Amino acid sequence: MDLGQLGPKRQTREEQFQYLVDVAIRFQDLVSGALQAGYGRAEMFGVNPALRLATQAINRGEAFAKDVASHGHVYQFQPESTSIQSGLAKLTMNGSADVGVRSVRDHPDIEDLTHENTSVPAPSNDDIIDWINEIYHDSRGFELGTFDATILAVTLKAQAANWSDIAHGYISDMIALVHSFIIEVQQQIAPSRRVSDGIKSLLLDDLYRMYRGAIDHTQFLLDIELDGTPATYNSNFNENLQKSRNERLRADLVPKRITDCKHETRFVDAVRMQVADCKLVMGKETPLTLLSAKLVARLDHEALEDIAGEEMQTKHERSRLEKEIGLLREGKKIIG
Repeated sequence: MDLGQLGPKRQTREEQFQYLVDVAIRFQDLVSGALQAGYGRAEMFGVNPALRLATQAINRGEAFAKDVASHGHVYQFQPESTSIQSGLAKLTMNGSADVGVRSVRDHPDIEDLTHENTSVPAPSNDDIIDWINEIYHDSRGFELGTFDATILAVTLKAQAANWSDIAHGYISDMIALVHSFIIEVQQQIAPSRRVSDGIKSLLLDDLYRMYRGAIDHTQFLLDIELDGTPATYNSNFNENLQKSRNERLRADLVPKRITDCKHETRFVDAVRMQVADCKLVMGKETPLTLLSAKLVARLDHEALEDIAGEEMQTKHERSRLEKEIGLLREGKKIIG
């Protein structure tokens, strides 16, 4: 073994500080490469595709949007057409399978925090019009045309019953991607298990806090959409509603879903932008920004020694090699 294999000297406070600053700078450079799809910056991006964070995040976000579109609703409109077309449509719907809400394996650190890998069922083959009629008949009052004022909120919540599992599964996958990236990258740029474990211990409490914040914000968005008062400024919704009221024909309802107000799309965009992007990946303060020179600057001497200090064996080996090198240099001077 030579001195180069032992890495930079980390015995004094200044040496330990400089070493951790260099690690933090290197880490942030790799984070930048991963988020900007600059995968040529480091060999690790080619060896381990899971570290290609931008690509992984985009692909998982698209899968989330597709899952909400295909399995987010409980009922769907049945096409009013010929018996052959109707039969084909039912065969297609019968072929729809349940979908799992998780696709990324959890790191052991976060297994108790993330959402379980459950499945949500495909939309029911029962006609949504029949279901809405049933709700209406169960909500009518004595006066003509009156019904429970909360019927729309109740209907939307029941129709979007699968949103919670799908959304929490998506955010849990994003947490798993981010956490695995942090652990893998810092292990590769730190020289020893002691250093990488020390860095992880330093970050873990704040990582948990940020992950919990992302999960809580996802639930906050679900509560707003499913428990709040239904509302939209989307002009298409009001136009379609007025058209349906005027014509009162089923044919006008066939092409539309109960989420015609873009309720579904609004929710998908909110979860991605406010939680996945802002709180986990691209925001000013995310788990990826924790390991920085600013964090290292706040460490006291004891913390620096615990994290970056050399193991006793390394100190002895370095001392032995330095002594041998010194003797060789002295011998070279004598020989001339």
